[in-house]
Formats: sequence, structure tokens, C-alpha cells
Amino acid sequence: MKSDYKINNLKEIPKILKNEKNITTIIFDLGDTLFNSDNLNNWEEERDKKLWQLIRKQCPKTNLGFEEYIAKNKTYLEKLNKYRQKTFSELNFETFVSWFLKMTCPKFKYDLFEKFCNIYRQSVLEQTIKKPNTTSTLKTLKEKKYKLGVITNTWHSKKHIENVLNELKIKNFFEVIIVSSYFGTFKPHPSIFKKALDELKSKPKETIFVGNDLEADIYGAKNMKMKTILIDD
Repeated sequence: MKSDYKINNLKEIPKILKNEKNITTIIFDLGDTLFNSDNLNNWEEERDKKLWQLIRKQCPKTNLGFEEYIAKNKTYLEKLNKYRQKTFSELNFETFVSWFLKMTCPKFKYDLFEKFCNIYRQSVLEQTIKKPNTTSTLKTLKEKKYKLGVITNTWHSKKHIENVLNELKIKNFFEVIIVSSYFGTFKPHPSIFKKALDELKSKPKETIFVGNDLEADIYGAKNMKMKTILIDD
């Protein structure tokens, strides 16, 4: 399904809206739309080593090698993703960690769970960077009295996503933040778009969705009769 508009820089959005007189509401995706992860492969490997070392320290009897840790993690995630796609039920990070630790360290204590989650969350915070013109674009839209919202597909908690937005100093631009792990299902399912529209008190024909994923963002929003802007950078 084709998007109504395609752009490679967020600063183009206000120009598009000059021709869309009926639009009162803009809903954004987050990852790869408003922000990116810097040096993704490098920081993921560093994070995984820290998590593996944490398990080895707390559960020395496991004799878990790093490659084995990575393989187990990958296998388990693949199983969960198959279940996710089949049921349209969003994954929950804390549930994943709890189940994964039970497999790798059956008698783990709660402090291991907390440390594991904190290392993972902190790595995300440290490596998340705003795309160019994110703040200036959001500020312009807010000054023009548009209602702004977010729908993000993520297994992280709503609190964590709000912390990321706070760190980037953009949380206060948004009236509504819908997080798939909290809501229970994910884009492109119609219910998550409807939830955002209901909370924003907006109609689909008054709303434009901005995202980078053709299936989740563009197809999902078009299916709800919204206008769309594809980020293609």
C-alpha cells in the first residue's frame, strides 16, 4: 500500500500540512522515525557481554559460555516472535527476562532480574539519539496547535519509553503515548490506532500518521482511513 507522502527529513512535515487543511492531529511512530540507535551492532554486543557476565557471576554453576548464551537468547526470541505474529499479542520485556533467566539460571534471585533489566534499559537510553530536526519540527507543530501523539511497537514498558522521551527532551510535546507492550497488541492491528484516536478525540480523516515501516505504520494507518507520511531516509 502506497503512502500519501514520502520524505527523508522531518522538517518537511509542516510544508506538507499546508496542503492538508483538514488535518488537526499528527501521530508518530518512534524508532527510526523520531530517533535512531547509534552504533547498533557494537553496543548490542557490549550489552550482551555485560548480561552474560552478570549471569555467570550470580549463577556460576550454569557454566554458560557466551556463544551459548547468545544462541539461547536468539532461539527463545524466535519462538516468542512466532507466537507474537500468530496471536498479535505484544511481547513484554520483563516477562521475557523472567522466563529467560529461569532457563539459564533456574534458582535466580530477584536482584539478578533487576540488574539484568537495568543494564538492558540503560544501554537503550545511552544509545538512543534524535533524528535531525526532531525537536524543531515538533515545536513548530505544537505552536500551530496540532494535537500530537505516539504509537510505538515495543516490548519495553510505558515507563521506559517515557524515560527515553524525557531523556531526548521531547515527551512534553505529546498528548498521548500508546505503547504496544502496555496496550497488548501492536501495529498494524486496527485496535491500537483506534485507541490513540479515541484518547486524542480525533477522527481518522483529521489525522496523519508518520512512520518508517510500510506494513506496521503505513498499511495500519491507511487501513484506518488516515493520511500517511513515510520516512524514507
